[in-house]
Amino acid sequence: MADKRTVDRPDLEEFLSALSGFVDKKDASPDSNYLKFLDIFCRSVGSAEGHLLRPGAAQLTSASSFGVAPAFEGDFNSSRDDAPSPIDDAFSTHRVVAIVEIVASDVPAWFFKLTARYGYKALVAVPIIGRHGPTGVLCAYYRDVCLFDQGTLERLASIGRMLGGAEGSADNPAAKAAPAAAVPVETGAEDEFVTGFTAHPYTKIQVFSSLVATVGQAFPGASVICGPVRVVSGELMITVADGSGVPTSMVSHRFALPDTLRKNLGTPPSGPAVLSAAQQGALKDLIKLPSATVICRPLMWQGKMQAAVIAWRPDDAPLTSADEQRLGRFASIGGLALNAS
Repeated sequence: MADKRTVDRPDLEEFLSALSGFVDKKDASPDSNYLKFLDIFCRSVGSAEGHLLRPGAAQLTSASSFGVAPAFEGDFNSSRDDAPSPIDDAFSTHRVVAIVEIVASDVPAWFFKLTARYGYKALVAVPIIGRHGPTGVLCAYYRDVCLFDQGTLERLASIGRMLGGAEGSADNPAAKAAPAAAVPVETGAEDEFVTGFTAHPYTKIQVFSSLVATVGQAFPGASVICGPVRVVSGELMITVADGSGVPTSMVSHRFALPDTLRKNLGTPPSGPAVLSAAQQGALKDLIKLPSATVICRPLMWQGKMQAAVIAWRPDDAPLTSADEQRLGRFASIGGLALNAS
């Protein structure tokens, strides 16, 4: 039977307040910060039930829960065997794992029996990624089949990195206790970006400026612009709120985006675009290169594009698909920050 309970989805201020709890260390009990964030996380993905898992001596164990039956955490931990569940996959691969429908043939027997016992039909597991690797997993369950689009998965990945950055900023021991098997990941700039906007008030222009500075440091030698986007007379336009490696006289100017970059703003991204001067359109006054690799990602909130960040380098030192993925993480964080300012 589908779960008929309604879920009161949190607003962005509540979400950022929970992150700030880690950074500011206002709460005497770290566990209460995790419980508050778990509550908000589950509601943000439309779920009434979920739990936080932490690495134990040999495997992940359920450490905190939201909305589940009282016996669920104990049953989860006692039911575990050596067969890894989809939640373990999220932890080991550093990727969001979404199971549209939990089917016996697709998951270990112990996990299927457990989820069937509690009536769970779908799940999403989000790894918490700190500076030194994964420190846990946020998992939400559903009592009916549930679909997840790519944009949602990218946003959830950003949430996991934001929490990892926030707990690291609070000097939380768990953020430094990654297991020996964990593969280090490069999230330092993302962590610092998260810390910045959870630690103090900011304006929209400060979000744009911080994003430009952060991306400029993450991609040495690249030029960067960021600003709001609007459709004007059928053309998608970006207003340069701030930039790095571009003439200051171009700040506050509006430019039409060429068709290639409009496609690059989609989900999933289309990959870096190699643009000759003739293909750069109005952006040629900013790029000022005979040929360049260009990547851009949208700053989204509630499915709507609010702004965009664009970076480029000469094509003899090209930006890559991995750079595009990383720019997407910065843009996801920026989209959250932008809509809380």
